[in-house]
Amino acid sequence: MQTGFIWSIDLLSHLVRQQINALLAPLGLTFPKYSALKAIEDKQALTNADLARSCLVRPQTMNSVVRDLQAAGLISAAAAPDHNLKILYSLTPQAKELLAQAHAIVQGLENAFLVGLGEAKVQEMQEMMQNTLARLQRADASQ
Repeated sequence: MQTGFIWSIDLLSHLVRQQINALLAPLGLTFPKYSALKAIEDKQALTNADLARSCLVRPQTMNSVVRDLQAAGLISAAAAPDHNLKILYSLTPQAKELLAQAHAIVQGLENAFLVGLGEAKVQEMQEMMQNTLARLQRADASQ
């Protein structure tokens, strides 16, 4: 049975998340926790709403992820300098060390997926995905 393009993307996403969850479990991380930490690392400090948008989840879902990360000592919270009611989350030194390990694991998984494709093919696939994402984001923004 041949599946459609969108179905294949969704299936690939699901399988990648499963793999990442399994590989990061020994570090005490899940895909949502890793995604949140990576988003904070990329942007330095984020609100819960910003984190939810970055990780493609609802703010309510991100609340539990944030609680778990705070309880583990991986993120700290502080009032935003421009708005006392806005809370910004940032990485702790412990999180930075853990993320370095997690990034290596995720990069290893990515390398395993791409083995044998060659640099030109990987570049072509990345460009295709980026172009598709841009088209979908433009279409979503116009609705």
